[in-house]
Order: sequence, then structure tokens, then C-alpha cells
Amino acid sequence: MIPDDPQKALRFVAAFLPGFVGIGLASYLVDLRFGEFWYAFISIALSAASFKLVSLAFYLARQQPQGPSSDDYKLPQTLMTYAVALVLGCFIAIAYDRDWAYDFVNYLPFGHVSKTSEQRPLLYVISHTQTCASSRLLDGREDLTQVLIQTLVRATIKDYGVVEGLVRVRPTDLDPDQVFLSPACKIQGDTATAIPGPGVLIRSDNVAAWELVDATSSMCWKVHYGKTLPCVCPSGDHAEKYLARINKDRPTEEGKRYEMCKGGR
Repeated sequence: MIPDDPQKALRFVAAFLPGFVGIGLASYLVDLRFGEFWYAFISIALSAASFKLVSLAFYLARQQPQGPSSDDYKLPQTLMTYAVALVLGCFIAIAYDRDWAYDFVNYLPFGHVSKTSEQRPLLYVISHTQTCASSRLLDGREDLTQVLIQTLVRATIKDYGVVEGLVRVRPTDLDPDQVFLSPACKIQGDTATAIPGPGVLIRSDNVAAWELVDATSSMCWKVHYGKTLPCVCPSGDHAEKYLARINKDRPTEEGKRYEMCKGGR
């Protein structure tokens, strides 16, 4: 029950605010798709954890010979509680966005969660095409046939045609319906034509199909980069074997052989 005394009621309400502020920040950073119950439960738990951590820190400080008195730390304790809640809120946003909970459960010997991500499929896949390590996770092809290489996106747009390009601006959680490709091409049959200007902005509700295309087989890559080879990004445990296989029978001159991606892409 909320106390009848206005001051006590204010303190009662303030005790729950840090968690809601922290979750509010997390919701601003990523699209937390919690139900109302879990949103409230996690907010209250976050408030309790923040108060407990700060109270423990000040308790240890008061045990020191020159430690503050109980009256000296009320305002600093409150401010630190909100600061801790904001930090924990950022951590929740990162953990949610990167699916750490699923990774942890699936890492356990007897744990298995079939659900892949909390994100929308478009957000999840498009974001993963921009990094070598993540693009490998999406590739379900057999090891001997998959091309561990840069990935372009091809979109079949209603009443417009087919466009292809590298993802430069991917969807955000707050606006999940747009993707920007640059450089980009319009695809007509076996012909790719460069789109004049920086690129093309696509609305997902106008797209009938999204395709992920290896740069080695992309007509748009050849239009913009010519004979320049895309970098490859196999995992470290078999990178040397993979490079040796794809560079077999290729010229030894510089620029004629595939190389590992640097800086993630």
C-alpha cells in the first residue's frame, strides 16, 4: 500500500523510479518487445538491484574510520542509484539487442532455446550482413559450397523492379521499414545498371522478396568495383584452408588473390 504521509508516499514512488528510468533508456536505445507484466517486473527488479548495489557501497564506505554519516549520503546515494539504474538499463538494451540470454541458455549443456532472436527478422538479418562473423552465422549452406565473403542485398520491389547493393544504413528498431543501399544497381535479367547518385532507399513494405547475394556472383559488384576482389571472412579455425582452396589456380600477382577482411568487413 502507498503510505498516507505525502513525504513517505513520495519516497515510496521514488523507490520504484530508477528501474523505470533505466528501462526507459533501454527502450529508447532498442525496441524492447516486453509485455506489460515483464516490463513492470524488470523495472521493479532493476530498481531493487540499483538500490541494493548503492546501499552496499555506502555501507562499506561508512565502515571506514572517516566514512560519511547516515545523513551525509542520502542525496549522493539517490543520484548514484539513478546512475546505476541507467548503466544497468544500457546493459539490458545491449544484452537484448545481441540476444545474450539465448546464447547463454544454448551454451549450457542441457539448455536449448529454438527461438533465434527478439528482433524482427528483417532487422536481425540485415544487421548481420554487415559483419563477417555475423554473416557466417546466417549461412546454412554446406561448408564446401558456401562462400564466406562480402554480402550484398537484392530486393524485388513491386512496380519498380530489382535493385541490388551493399547495405549502408540498416533499419532501426524505431523505424524498421527502410534500408539504404550504396552503391546500388538496378537489375534487369542478366544486366546490372548503376543507379546514379549515392544509392537507393527501399521501403520494406514495397519489397516482395529480399535476397542475400555473394559478392563473387554479384553483377552489381562487378559494375562498381570491376575486377577488384571482395575480401573473405572465414572463421579463424579454417581460414588458411579456405583461402588456399579459393585461391587455387589463381595468379600470384597482388590484387589477383582473395584476402581476409580487415576491420570486420
